[in-house]
Amino acid sequence: MTTYDRLTFGMKCLNVSQIGSAYDGRNHYSHVSYEVDLAGMDTGADVWRNKMPNTYWYCAGAWGNANTGNTRFFWSCDKNGKAKKVLCADGYLRYITLALTHSRRNFSVGHYYKFNEIMYQEGTSGRATGNHIHLEVCAGHVRTKYRNRVGGYNLANMLPANRMMFLLNGYSYIKNGGGLSWKTTNTVPWSDGASSGTYVTKPTNWNRKLANGKTYTVIPKQGLNLRKGNSTKAPVIKTEPCGTKLYYYGGYAYNGKEAWVWVTDGKNEGFVKGDANYLKGYIA
Repeated sequence: MTTYDRLTFGMKCLNVSQIGSAYDGRNHYSHVSYEVDLAGMDTGADVWRNKMPNTYWYCAGAWGNANTGNTRFFWSCDKNGKAKKVLCADGYLRYITLALTHSRRNFSVGHYYKFNEIMYQEGTSGRATGNHIHLEVCAGHVRTKYRNRVGGYNLANMLPANRMMFLLNGYSYIKNGGGLSWKTTNTVPWSDGASSGTYVTKPTNWNRKLANGKTYTVIPKQGLNLRKGNSTKAPVIKTEPCGTKLYYYGGYAYNGKEAWVWVTDGKNEGFVKGDANYLKGYIA
């Protein structure tokens, strides 16, 4: 059994002042992808802490200086500095880079930030009119940005922050979610329960009320197996025919290799593999 950490938001107050155009298709000026501006409590310069007890954040590089944004790139790793995956809120394990921008403090490149240590702080460095942190999240470990279509710079292959990060209950609260849906958790550590060859028969964070919301459609012509657990070793409940509409319960379970989502066809409920090749409407 392997223990990972949920990718956990590092500020006490989630107060979104601006999002990127990729979230809603609207014009957000220089924010053309999945950027998020975080204004904190608006009473000073809030900090970002590492709230993940089994994960260190390695400050792998800088972009700009105290007058031009002062970005820091943070990589997920273990206590020995080896790259380590974290569990994202969409149910997938990934190596993650966080790019945090606008602090006027010079956080040390090459430092490993341990649990509860301050990694970054709000500021007005660069093109900023008030204290905030500009957040970008991407899969993999990178330490550079690329010029976007409006002349700004972004991480490549950016991911939506709200679908990657958990808010830790008891530490973070939402003042303004920016019109986005954010997942919460009561605990940060997470064990896959897969190394012994076992599988789970119930997902995390599932909610029957969501069965009337998001749907997927079975793609393969041969159909898709609905199983009792998050593994191809789990018994098949039913083979759902091509074109079947499956209702998503909001639950998932990672088995060490891939995510499985908890669904119902209206009569039977169980796991199907979370894969856009199998499920129309599924986004990894």
